[in-house]
Amino acid sequence: MKIKRMFLVTIAILVILLTSCSSFCNTKSNDKKGEKMDLSILQGKTWQLIKVKKTGKNIELNRDQMNTIQQENMFTLIFKDKNISGKGFPNNYSGQITNQDNRKLSFPPIVSTRMALLTNTNNLLLQEDEYFQLLQKTTSWDIKDNNLILNTVDNENKEAKLIYNIK
Repeated sequence: MKIKRMFLVTIAILVILLTSCSSFCNTKSNDKKGEKMDLSILQGKTWQLIKVKKTGKNIELNRDQMNTIQQENMFTLIFKDKNISGKGFPNNYSGQITNQDNRKLSFPPIVSTRMALLTNTNNLLLQEDEYFQLLQKTTSWDIKDNNLILNTVDNENKEAKLIYNIK
């Protein structure tokens, strides 16, 4: 009887350890290069663009400042099933995800509404057309420090990164 009870307790402990290790290991694997990452971790969240890194030029989007001028929903990205959508400035956009292999990602072409912008955009650090072009040239993705990083290239085929955090 004691052996049976010890066996059951051992099995229960193993199940608990395996379950907790599984959750922990899945979280940690996001930061390890070379390991497969599942696109499902991006699904159903609204990602806000916070920075564009380009050769010789970094663009920081100050979300606190954007919130005060009611532009907090600009330059967003949402993954849903095999599609993306979001808001540029000022247009909505959408597209399909065409390549989802390990860390590879592409979604050309991006389609968008064509609403007129009634605000002077000269002070904007990032123009909507430039954002859409960078998005369409995405080649891969990563998660680092809870930020989504889309690797892309600019118009001169130089490396660029779109960096998002969760809204």
